[in-house]
Amino acid sequence: GEVENSSPYIITSVQVIAAFYDNLNQLLSVKFANTNPSNIPPGQIAFFDLTIPPGTIPVDSISQWTLRLVWQ
Repeated sequence: GEVENSSPYIITSVQVIAAFYDNLNQLLSVKFANTNPSNIPPGQIAFFDLTIPPGTIPVDSISQWTLRLVWQ
């Protein structure tokens, strides 16, 4: 995926947090990914790769997910 910094400030140590839920809204798993580059200047884009390794989450059970960003 990609993250665009729409603020007028550089954001640093950017991390993407993904939460995966089943059809009953039960949390199945949380995964983390860092952007590349980890510091994003104003108006720039950074990329991230968030994968689910085989056998870690019952992928067929995922009905929804959320993405959050944290940075300094």
